[in-house]
Amino acid sequence: MRNKTFGSLLVMILIVVFLAVGCSAPEIEVVYKDIPKTPEIEDDSPEFTPADMDEPVEYGEFSMYDETIGQLMISLEETKVIGMLGNPGETTEPKIWAADGFLHKTSSYDALGVEFDYVEINENFVINTVTAKAPFDGKTSRGIGIGSSEADVMAVYEKDINTDEMKDNKGVVIVGSIYGGLLLTMENGVVTSMFLGASAE
Repeated sequence: MRNKTFGSLLVMILIVVFLAVGCSAPEIEVVYKDIPKTPEIEDDSPEFTPADMDEPVEYGEFSMYDETIGQLMISLEETKVIGMLGNPGETTEPKIWAADGFLHKTSSYDALGVEFDYVEINENFVINTVTAKAPFDGKTSRGIGIGSSEADVMAVYEKDINTDEMKDNKGVVIVGSIYGGLLLTMENGVVTSMFLGASAE
């Protein structure tokens, strides 16, 4: 009888112990760590815009980036120019300009009457400015070329002529702006040279 009572008592003690241990067991907190995101790859290659290339300078409806002289225009690659005109008579060594921090070089075609300032963008040299004089026979997009009359210039570029800047640039018709435009030098009422690009910073 005593053995049965002792056995029952032992069983009850064990049950109480197990219950006590179960109740006091520490809670396990599951922490979900954030899964690291795949880092985004930024495209840091410079965008092409001529000469910084800054935002286009516009005056009236004129933008120098839309203008052409013959088949020549701002941003045209040097390789394409050579494909059209052949190799230049002279090309200067590339140098970095303090004004914009870009690498520039000049190529001249004296026999054709045209000279280019090239600027390096994305490892390619492209036209930054065009200067043309006789015997160059290319025309602008509105039909103006060397030998055109001042009256014709005024007629086709009337709304885009910058009369304010012309006050300080006698003998030059400025279409757009000196900071980005078409500059036509006049002598005896006719165009003697054309400059496309930015002549001032």
